Amino acid sequence: MAKRNDSIEVFRALLMFGICFLHAVSQGDFYCHALVRILCPAVCGFVFISGWFGVRFSVGKILRLYAMGAYAALVASLVPQFQAGAFAPCEYLLTALDLWREYWFLHGYVVLMCFAPAVNYVVDKAEKKEAVYILAPVMGFSFVWSWGASAPFAGRFFPVTEGLGAYSGFSLLAVYTLARICRRHCPQPPLKAVIGCFAVSFAGVLLTGGMYHSPFAALLAASVFYFFLRMGSIPKSIVRMIDVLAPSLFSIYLLHSHVSIGFALMKALENCLVGYMPVVLAYFATALIVFTGCFVLDLPRRAIAWSIDRYFRYLRFP
Repeated sequence: MAKRNDSIEVFRALLMFGICFLHAVSQGDFYCHALVRILCPAVCGFVFISGWFGVRFSVGKILRLYAMGAYAALVASLVPQFQAGAFAPCEYLLTALDLWREYWFLHGYVVLMCFAPAVNYVVDKAEKKEAVYILAPVMGFSFVWSWGASAPFAGRFFPVTEGLGAYSGFSLLAVYTLARICRRHCPQPPLKAVIGCFAVSFAGVLLTGGMYHSPFAALLAASVFYFFLRMGSIPKSIVRMIDVLAPSLFSIYLLHSHVSIGFALMKALENCLVGYMPVVLAYFATALIVFTGCFVLDLPRRAIAWSIDRYFRYLRFP
């Protein structure tokens, strides 16, 4: 798979902060529909990067992702135990297990990894028209059927089915497929085309919503990705900071999305900050605090992973 560059790593870190910002806004008392719709495509951008550089199926990587999810669930589940004032081991483990099962993005990403080799093969080996023809149903399930079924009026004309929806592996796989096709057949589109795509998709997101199965959300993520791809050199200080953050980005998502750590803390922080600054700035500050706090909470996991890699190599996943 292709090697990532510094500007895209900066983009990836900003996307994860954008997801924290999205959850801060969506959990706040001063809900802003427009801001939520603009921030939702951050999830699509995160997956678009994976699709652009490619993902290989790896049992070891899947196990590492699930181990990361288990760590986040165990840490997050400690909060209710402290709030209750007593530690109940069985209840604690059951709470952690329930939380681990509800990490939709984690499990959806694993689904993506399982189907990624087939998508990679078709895109890399088939002609452009043939690849689009074969993969059109993959994108159609999400960008047409799932998204259309969620529309206020048009949704009445779409069949209801299980397994499709914004919070599913199919929504992530559709964005991944779009990214693979873009990488193969449109690696450097003209700037005018990127600006036009950005304008149309931005308007579409504002008018129709930017949920993860929305074609406008995927196109908006793609256009912003192309802007970052055109960026020149990144200052070394920023590159070093991103290098420190990068191993924790996925874990930050898992940690902050639990109601006891992320959402409850966000609401408490917002209630404290709204009285001292504008609402949007309070949301931003809340997201920054939660983002930083979850990064700190992830450091023990990174230390454990580093120790296993260095001193207990026989325990490493293949």
